[in-house]
Amino acid sequence: MYSLSITGPFAIDSKDNKCPDPVPAGYACGIPITFNPVTAGPQTGTLTVTTPGTAKSSSIPLSGTAYTPPTINVASSLDFGDVATGTSDTLPLAISDTGSEDLDISNLVISGTNAGDFSVAPGQCATVKNGSPCNANLSFSPSAAGARTAMLTIAGNSANSPQTVQLAGTGTVPSIGIASTGGTFTSTVSSGQPATYNLTLTSSSGFSGVVTLGCSGAPQNASCSVVPASLTLAPGASQTFTVNVLTQSTTIANIRGTDRTLLAGTGIFSLVTGLLFLFKRRRSLLCPALLYIATMMVCFTVAACGGGTNGNKLPPPGQTTANTPPGTYTLTVTATSGAISDTQPLTLVVQ
Repeated sequence: MYSLSITGPFAIDSKDNKCPDPVPAGYACGIPITFNPVTAGPQTGTLTVTTPGTAKSSSIPLSGTAYTPPTINVASSLDFGDVATGTSDTLPLAISDTGSEDLDISNLVISGTNAGDFSVAPGQCATVKNGSPCNANLSFSPSAAGARTAMLTIAGNSANSPQTVQLAGTGTVPSIGIASTGGTFTSTVSSGQPATYNLTLTSSSGFSGVVTLGCSGAPQNASCSVVPASLTLAPGASQTFTVNVLTQSTTIANIRGTDRTLLAGTGIFSLVTGLLFLFKRRRSLLCPALLYIATMMVCFTVAACGGGTNGNKLPPPGQTTANTPPGTYTLTVTATSGAISDTQPLTLVVQ
């Protein structure tokens, strides 16, 4: 007679136990034992055979290693966000194995509506070990603007193979935009005063480069300039700049034609009076001279009087001759980089 006991994650399969009880002398048989681990890793136990009524027993150590099958663990989606058409962006996709055995990846395949806009290099993450995730690099190169989608299929030796990952991205057209730093594109000034516009230039995530700035449409007797004349923008960046408008208000004081005639007449009167005085004293010597000088004075007087009737009259005294006329004007600010540009109208009110 004998009895059997067992410890650990092991069990005696009594149905398949072919050993008779008692065991005849010289007889050999095997006792079937099953291994039923509940956790992964090495396991131990003991099989004890005891002869009842005696102190005799035999202990047999048992051991086994439990493992969990490889399992693909990966995110369900990967979004590239905004990417400019004609450019490319690359993102890593983490693939891990939650089993205790190595995960062997046999295939990475992209399919779907815009499969041609996404790519993955073959042979990445061929073997993934537990506790050591692998990054498969995927690229997105949008061929057109708008939402783009596809699907990545991952196949391997796991029980949950294949697994799929939804891929998404948005194709954008590179652009730049002008905005007001102070919230307004209107300035009101008096003629002769400067106007200043504080503006901001912003690039889209797909743009980078040098942008040339300009201003046009300044009214009469005014000028428009941009400081600085160019800006260098990184993707998705913003920089400020200033538009300066200079207006004019110049006053020129003029002498009227009647004033000039009055001055000339006064001079003639004084000169003739002096000549008459001399004529009384030296009549014989000064007669020819007096006649000559009188003739010249008459010519001078006629010229001075006629200056106001020749059609080229001087403006009235105090007239503003170089001012920026009052009114509402529209100026245009331009930002240009190759084929990419933006314009912004500015309103100038001159009082």
